[in-house]
Amino acid sequence: MKRKISILLLLLCCVYFLFGFGILKSYRVERAIKNIGFVTIESREDIEAAEKLYAELSEKDRNRVDNYEVLVAARAELERLVGLVETAQNAIDALPEPITRDSGPAIIAANQAYNAARAAVVHDRITGYDKIDAAIQTYAALVMEDAGRLMQQHRYVDAYQLYVIVWDNFPNCAYGGEAYYGCRDAGTGNAEALYNSGRTKEALDTLNAVEDYFGTSETGQTLREKIYQRLEQQRPRSGQIFQNNIGWGYCEFSVSAGSRDACIKLENVDDPSKYALFYVRAGEEALIKVKDGNYIAKYATGEYWFNKEALFGESTSYTQAEDILEFTSTRDGSSIYYSTIQITLYEVVGGDLETSQIDPGSF
Repeated sequence: MKRKISILLLLLCCVYFLFGFGILKSYRVERAIKNIGFVTIESREDIEAAEKLYAELSEKDRNRVDNYEVLVAARAELERLVGLVETAQNAIDALPEPITRDSGPAIIAANQAYNAARAAVVHDRITGYDKIDAAIQTYAALVMEDAGRLMQQHRYVDAYQLYVIVWDNFPNCAYGGEAYYGCRDAGTGNAEALYNSGRTKEALDTLNAVEDYFGTSETGQTLREKIYQRLEQQRPRSGQIFQNNIGWGYCEFSVSAGSRDACIKLENVDDPSKYALFYVRAGEEALIKVKDGNYIAKYATGEYWFNKEALFGESTSYTQAEDILEFTSTRDGSSIYYSTIQITLYEVVGGDLETSQIDPGSF
């Protein structure tokens, strides 16, 4: 009996040696990977030690390592951190001397590389940041000088492109604040130039874009008042017809606007190329004579009228009546009986005309 027990124990030891020892080595690798923790550049030794242990495993034992992907990710993160440091250091070392107006790309690249390293908290391994700082100050001064000269020449678009280089890339440098206001003033100057050339819509769009980002200025407020005054002067009267190729008739089509001006399009159902296009001011009514036929009523509303192509610009809202409007006229002796259709562009009690929003291309 004792001999049988001894043999059994010996077999168990052999099994453990053959299988348990492999499991133990896989477990050691898993523990080594787990001990890496949060990856920094200082994690290199731990990562390399875990990689070495993993490399020593058999293919079967490697399959037992459940967290190998953690080791792969740790190696990738280490390489990323090392790459950030090397990229930034190389960019700093490559900065030209002396700094000229052509040095911008190299300075921007070095600054961006350093900022990326700082975001990853590895910038302490980089030397020469004072070189970047000095290069930024010198280059920004040159750019600001050129931008100021362009402003004096009323070359606002070119000036803006220079100001924005400093503001976008070096907002914290000594010229950052000046560049910010330079962008605003150059953008406002460009808007005023567009206004002076009669391009009112573009002037307003440009001014809006500038003030949305850089805030308003006294010059901008004055320009906005001039733009609004011109738009009011250009505002069509109620009933003004821009086009009518459907022909005139006895039927009457009346439209009452709500709180916004509207441009009305009465489109022939059978031939959309035939339509009447006319205007109605907010709070007013417009009436036109219409030839017999079936039509779809579409209308565009907005805040400020520009022209019949741009309508109300970006603020334009497009709507269509879902019902077809039928206009008929008949003669009975000396009398003519004709359709009269009235619609309102705002909700009324008992109103029965349904509307829906449409795409600009469908107007």
